[in-house]
Amino acid sequence: LPDNIASFAISPDQQNITYLLNTSRGSDGYVGDMFGSSVRKLFSLPLAQARVMWPAQNTLLVQSKSAAGVPGIAFSVGVKTGAVAQLVYAPGLSAIANHTFSKMVYQTVVSGATLRSAFAHDTKTGRDTPLPFQPFPEKCVWSSVANDFMYCAEPFAYVPADYLDQQHQGLSSATDSIFQFNTATGDIVTIATPGDKVDGGIASDILFLGVSSDERYLLFVSRGDRSLWGVRLSQN
Repeated sequence: LPDNIASFAISPDQQNITYLLNTSRGSDGYVGDMFGSSVRKLFSLPLAQARVMWPAQNTLLVQSKSAAGVPGIAFSVGVKTGAVAQLVYAPGLSAIANHTFSKMVYQTVVSGATLRSAFAHDTKTGRDTPLPFQPFPEKCVWSSVANDFMYCAEPFAYVPADYLDQQHQGLSSATDSIFQFNTATGDIVTIATPGDKVDGGIASDILFLGVSSDERYLLFVSRGDRSLWGVRLSQN
């Protein structure tokens, strides 16, 4: 693979990789196999600060890097055709899409960093539905078996709307719990609180979440020492 990759993602079947390279006009997106061969340029976008995700086998999600109050935009990109379609434009935007790319959850932080809101976006109709919770998509992972469920790391205590900006700058940290959100009904279930007497482990500011393909286990990496932990979701 080339040097200076700005962002990359691996396909759901673990067979291919996509990555972004910065250019004088923004970013170019490439796709190829895991060995760096058969690489082809797939798309170009006028975004100098962008990140790419590969939630669905045939669709990429590309978005501008989030910052409170700063205009952000998210696109879908067809893996086979390279066709680019705008999904959402909003201040302080961050987003995550499910594994069928039928739904996207996004958060927006308005100017002044005093308010954040979250929405479920239907990618087919373009309809937005306000959510009764405000997860940080960057700290979430979508269910591997259900289109409406996602798992997120979130502090129980209050944090300001621009909390992630402060984290990125190394100015803030908080202990997270792990929640399951139902984006269709608005239901919230607490999955685990690392470090408490019931769940064990150590209190963690969670950097990254992952879920097994059969959804029996949830993995997370803690910020700082980058230690890896697991949570059993199913007893079967």
